[in-house]
Amino acid sequence: MSESPVTDNEQVTTPETTVLEWWKELADKRGDRAELRRARSLEAVIFTSAYQRLWRRLRATGWKREDGVALVAGVLAHAAAHDPAARFAAQLAAPAHGDKPRYSGLRFRRLLQHETREELFEPAIRALALIGGRANLTDLARSLYDWNDKTRRYWAFDYYGSNPKAD
Repeated sequence: MSESPVTDNEQVTTPETTVLEWWKELADKRGDRAELRRARSLEAVIFTSAYQRLWRRLRATGWKREDGVALVAGVLAHAAAHDPAARFAAQLAAPAHGDKPRYSGLRFRRLLQHETREELFEPAIRALALIGGRANLTDLARSLYDWNDKTRRYWAFDYYGSNPKAD
């Protein structure tokens, strides 16, 4: 008889759930949040205690890329609210006035051109700010951590699928 890997009273913790819990805790640690917001590079993020706490917790979930976790921590420190109603790229395309997306198609295409996580750091923070800091943080965290060609394709389908009139 094989034993189940999870008992009834245990919960499986996903990386996204861990990130969301950390982000909620960050709201009570204003100094840590401010320190992350002042970071201007992924290396600066890695030097913060808030990143180190997240890093230790995420390693247990299988997320082991330091720069991916640093990008997640650095960007999510700028988030105002978790809104799981749609995926992040679709939230960027949501109309602000009429059919015009909150985040323009030109900006979106430029965002997708960033190859490395370091290049994506500041533009991702600006994208989050332009939609008021309300985003699907679990989807955003997964996308930032996995940033690659496949992620960029998913974002393109989500963005243009959500608002086909986006330029």
